[in-house]
Amino acid sequence: TKAPNVTGFVMNYSNASNLSLSSVGKIWFNVTANDSMTAVTSVKIGFTQSANATEFNLTSARNDTGWSVELPVSTIQDGVYTVHYYVNDSVGNFNQSRNSPTGPLTFKLDRVVPNVTTIYLGNYSNTSYLGPGLSNTTANVLLNLTAFVNDSFGVRKVNFNVTNNSGTVLNLNFTGYPTGEYWNSTSVVNISNLAEGKYFINVLSDDTTGNANNTQNLTFTIDRSNPTASVSCSPSSVTVGAVVSCTCSGTDTVSGVGTSVFSSSSSTQSTTTTTTGTGTSLVCTATDNAGNSATATGSWTVNAAAAASTGSSSGGGGSAGVKL
Repeated sequence: TKAPNVTGFVMNYSNASNLSLSSVGKIWFNVTANDSMTAVTSVKIGFTQSANATEFNLTSARNDTGWSVELPVSTIQDGVYTVHYYVNDSVGNFNQSRNSPTGPLTFKLDRVVPNVTTIYLGNYSNTSYLGPGLSNTTANVLLNLTAFVNDSFGVRKVNFNVTNNSGTVLNLNFTGYPTGEYWNSTSVVNISNLAEGKYFINVLSDDTTGNANNTQNLTFTIDRSNPTASVSCSPSSVTVGAVVSCTCSGTDTVSGVGTSVFSSSSSTQSTTTTTTGTGTSLVCTATDNAGNSATATGSWTVNAAAAASTGSSSGGGGSAGVKL
């Protein structure tokens, strides 16, 4: 009636391991057992997930060092698992790992990266354009970075870094500190040191099992330069009474043009000429997406109308004949 003797119960990871998406491969378990009177005939391994008390079992196979079985990880859900062994000999004696020095084993399986849903740059939203206000300052300014990050098994850390449009990581790295599921970093940065262009604030988040999510970012564009405003008028040379049509437009290579309008709030203007000389359009103002602006006017030449033409006629004389 003596139960089988179990001298070892191991897995190919340390007991109580946290297994992440990048670290988990095959998980196998090995039981070393013997029976002084008869023989060990079967060894089963039982698995119980913390969120589900129902245990499922796998039957081990005999090997050189004991009894082993591989857990098909693809068939189980993420969670915290407790693992037991159940050893039987040929006459029905039984040994299990509950309350045993050799067991049970535990592991946590987490293959889901942290979820990053919202990123804030102070009061600025994603894809903000920083122009005459913040980006023109030569003093240090306060950048408030916030990211909403959650994970079923807990977030271990959140960092922020800044890269430029070519992907170069700048010397701007910030550590986030949690307030619930919001991670915040308040840092003083001299914006005047940053060249014009597009920047990315990247959220680098890790959960407690080592899964990383580095895919989420917020963008902002620094634009200190004025756009170029221009007015095109057609025809450029007319006579009094003709109509000239003008169009207000702008170009900007950094943040792009937001609006381009005449002082009448329209991008087009039509003028009926009344006097000779040089005519000018209303003032055209081009404003880029960062708030920088420039102005321009168009012009045309008005000529006097051509004088009306008058008709004239003249008669020709005949030659006198000589009568012979």
